[in-house]
Amino acid sequence: MPNAWAEEVTRLLPRGRLRTWPGTAHMVPFADPAGLAEALDEFVSEVDR
Repeated sequence: MPNAWAEEVTRLLPRGRLRTWPGTAHMVPFADPAGLAEALDEFVSEVDR
């Protein structure tokens, strides 16, 4: 998706966070599983308060 659209959607979400992995397209779980797990852990830790 275009970056501008992703940024706009992120701004509209109450707890939205935008994180990108350049060069991975839709394959983040395969290209960087540890990085994705870390990002999800950070997000859950922030919104779980």
